Amino acid sequence: MKNIDRIRGGLFGAACGDSLTKYLKYNPNKYRNRCEDVEKYFIEYNDREITDDTKMMIATAKGIIEKPKEPLDAIGKHFLKIYHGNLENLGLTIRIALAEYERYKNWRKASVKAHLKLGGRSAGNGSLMRTIPVALYYKELDHMIKVTRQQSNLTHFSKSAAEVCIIYNMLVYRYLKGENKRDAVIEVLKKFTEYKDILDINESELNKSECAVDTLKCSLWCFLNTESYDEAVLKSIEIYENRDTIGTITGGIAGVYYGYHNISDKWKQNLSVKEELLMISEEIAKVE
Repeated sequence: MKNIDRIRGGLFGAACGDSLTKYLKYNPNKYRNRCEDVEKYFIEYNDREITDDTKMMIATAKGIIEKPKEPLDAIGKHFLKIYHGNLENLGLTIRIALAEYERYKNWRKASVKAHLKLGGRSAGNGSLMRTIPVALYYKELDHMIKVTRQQSNLTHFSKSAAEVCIIYNMLVYRYLKGENKRDAVIEVLKKFTEYKDILDINESELNKSECAVDTLKCSLWCFLNTESYDEAVLKSIEIYENRDTIGTITGGIAGVYYGYHNISDKWKQNLSVKEELLMISEEIAKVE
């Protein structure tokens, strides 16, 4: 059986990072590495809400579990359910791509049309925030990379968006095996040399745009320069304006690395999708 503590860590880590959004909305000045404030909030409020980030991640996981050999149509089906639910903060690239799929019933054409309608700007972080279930599920590295690229291309035509998802999932894949945090980053980035600056730059040098490349760099910088799940997530939402997305991305990789047991019970206990994530993690862990 796979390491279910790390699998659950990835899923719950992402969802807990996402669920901080409401806390930050009402407590904008209290999140600077104040774990005690966050835990107090999580005790007092029982409606641990999630955003489209976690919902898209869950959709990806469900599609893979349903049709693991050819998951794309199943993943897309779950994306469309979210789209028809008219989730107000669903990303623009995703929203346009899903609307184009409804017209053409072809995923490649849909992502190309969205890319063109956006003036060639489909390199946002919308496919990165949902990609972690691919790395959690597939054991064979080359196949995992293939599906990672394909799930990104469902809505994001950009090659750089897919590449960022691949880097992220290659790291998750290594952390599932218990590799050292920094050593894994060094090893993975040997193949992606344009990202190597993340190992040495200062926080002030980070670009904090919603471009997938910049989002990944911010997330990895926070992960590499902190010593716990809580610290990594809180640091990421301190420095990055799109807080639900950075919380989801940083929370996912940090959750895998530190494990489910190292995410505070107060962060996890009232999560609105808790039972769903437990079920998904059980299904993933059973895969041989």
